Amino acid sequence: MFEVVEKKNYGNYKGIFGKHKSVSIFNYAFDNKLGKLELDNLDEPEYAKYSFANFMFFTGKTDKNKAKKMFATFPPKVAIIVEDKDWYQLIEDYFSSKKGIRFIQQERVNFSSDSLTKEHLDSLKKPLPEGYHMKKVTKEIVENISPSLKYHIQLFFGSDDSFLEKGVGFCILDSEKPICMASSFIPIYKNKLEIEIDTEDDPKYRRKGFATAACIALLEFCLENNLTPEWDAQNEASVGLAKKLGYTEKEKWKLFYYIENK
Repeated sequence: MFEVVEKKNYGNYKGIFGKHKSVSIFNYAFDNKLGKLELDNLDEPEYAKYSFANFMFFTGKTDKNKAKKMFATFPPKVAIIVEDKDWYQLIEDYFSSKKGIRFIQQERVNFSSDSLTKEHLDSLKKPLPEGYHMKKVTKEIVENISPSLKYHIQLFFGSDDSFLEKGVGFCILDSEKPICMASSFIPIYKNKLEIEIDTEDDPKYRRKGFATAACIALLEFCLENNLTPEWDAQNEASVGLAKKLGYTEKEKWKLFYYIENK
């Protein structure tokens, strides 16, 4: 059904992907030939899928008759992202009726950073609780960050050193222990920084404004360095934080994935 494209020829097919070309993670990976590109026909492609890390970008005109054959090639535990919302119902119908799997739909909200201002960020600033302090991520800090806070560093940067070279982050520390980090999810590319924010899963670190404080520091860095801080929310807490910081809602969308039952 699909043929793999040689990496040297990727540039010939980027135009097929339409709206995906506005997605930072797609642009970064595709332009650097990091993933796998597959087409239904190398000469006159109608359908394409591009896989990188745990993401798969799919494009093509909706066709109910071809859908089942194409969906059968989609692997488990990979986020399926389509640019045409007409595919949503076909994907839902196929995977929700498939036996032996757990099908997950994740509703997300994409935000615009055009409304961010330093004045508003300044108005949100509050002193951190006693014993906590903020620092820009350094080599010493990143080496002490727990795997749960920096899973994306290994996945998309490959190493701590690569993160320090191609990304940026700000941490809240409990004494010398990093407990919250706002950082670039993938390497900064074409002056765009996709934000990732994580806090240690411990009740004593909740509802203390750590995520807000770390994000303010990262957003100020972006504004000062002419970087576009992109925000894509996967839950209500992330939506609320984005709006609090001054983002404006741009678009609701869905990604899909499935897990095979054991």
